[in-house]
Amino acid sequence: MRYLLFFWLAVLLGLPTNAQVRQQRVYGSAGNEEGGLLTPLSTGGYLLVGSQRVTSSVSPRLFVARLNAVGDTIFTKRVTLPGYTFAIPQYTCVNAANQVLVTATTLQSSAPLNGHALLLLFSAQGDTLWTRKTIGPTNDYYSSVLLGNDGNFVLTASLNTFPQWMKISATGQVVSQTTINYDATDVGAVSGLFKDNSGQGGYWLLNTKGIVGNARKFLHLTESGVVDQSKPLYGNGYDLINSIAPLANNAGYIACQDGRLVRFTAALDTIWTKTLRYTAPNGFSGFAGPNLIQPLADGNFVLAGGFNSFGNRVYLSKITPTGQVLRDTVLFRTGGSEYVRSLLVAPGTSNYVFSGYATQGPLGGADLFLGIHANWNVLGTTSPRQQPVRTLQAWPNPVAGSGTLQLRADQALIGEVLLRDALGCVVRRWPTTRELATAGGQHLQLAGVPAGVYLLTGQTTDGQRYVARLLCEQH
Repeated sequence: MRYLLFFWLAVLLGLPTNAQVRQQRVYGSAGNEEGGLLTPLSTGGYLLVGSQRVTSSVSPRLFVARLNAVGDTIFTKRVTLPGYTFAIPQYTCVNAANQVLVTATTLQSSAPLNGHALLLLFSAQGDTLWTRKTIGPTNDYYSSVLLGNDGNFVLTASLNTFPQWMKISATGQVVSQTTINYDATDVGAVSGLFKDNSGQGGYWLLNTKGIVGNARKFLHLTESGVVDQSKPLYGNGYDLINSIAPLANNAGYIACQDGRLVRFTAALDTIWTKTLRYTAPNGFSGFAGPNLIQPLADGNFVLAGGFNSFGNRVYLSKITPTGQVLRDTVLFRTGGSEYVRSLLVAPGTSNYVFSGYATQGPLGGADLFLGIHANWNVLGTTSPRQQPVRTLQAWPNPVAGSGTLQLRADQALIGEVLLRDALGCVVRRWPTTRELATAGGQHLQLAGVPAGVYLLTGQTTDGQRYVARLLCEQH
């Protein structure tokens, strides 16, 4: 059986018909699953990794699922971590052999105060090839990972008290390792690893001082881990780079940095920083928080992140290299929050594939999810004109499923008023009457309508849309 997360389709709110979720899937159990990191495989489909805890008395497990291109489950496996009280996967990376490296933060019952760094390598069949853990005197963790130019895994970490840059082979051997202190008086931290895009090879990472708000800099390392360049980074923030993507023709980089966008030159000088606002078709507006970015074949970029609307919601947008928003949407659902952990561009279709976890999933507790959103084929730099949306007045709201609803618009509507469920399906329709535009409104009978969240929609003769969000309670 396929389980859906019941995202509200943006098309219900008047967006163009290609702005929609093509697929949505949920994975998990009656317990709690978190994480939801998605890794593409060259043989097709994905490997999804999350954490799973069924009860507090059972050791945490890693939940591993092999998915096909549309998110259907091929198999699932659970990797038990005895002795651990907590385990959350943080990053994944795949090599040419379709082996997936997973970094995780863990706690052990024997040392409950400090986090431990865990590495696991999975085959495409979900088999564990090897594990590697570091238990030091302070918190140990991996802060970023990518596939190196030579096919090895390259990571940044804090291990045994000190910041590290390291390269690990597919067999689990340390190829090279460099300890990086910020300066003689401050150990600091390293994160935000990315490949150099200027043609000189090697890697850049973000080196931050231990005291938040103090100095920070970019460091360049060669393939063997030698620090050969340092670039000061000025301005507020920059303590965390969530995701970074190169621009074409060595034109620099665009980064998601703690909810905002930053454009860098190839020499890592800052050109601009931007915050993004999302405005819903009904006029509601707020700041979006992009934290993932992927380049597109047309030279633009797709972003994913969060938007606060009665909980954290999934935000998607398409931007130009100048940071102009071409298209954007928020995928709404009721209850809990949804957190995006991975963003990919599907080969062939160029659709946007995203994954993460929902704190209140349909399977019970927190569940992992995958969504596939149709790509936005934008010609030019002007967003298409959205159909205007106005608010229907509906009361009482919430309403009992066996009750009567009163509905009012500030002008006459034509045709029918439609009641749609969370999948966009019409579950009830009523012919509009002239009472709809009066003070008392039109009375609608809801007998037999199941409990849930619905949209009431109608329109005028000139195509203006009216929408009301309705909560229907148990009879």
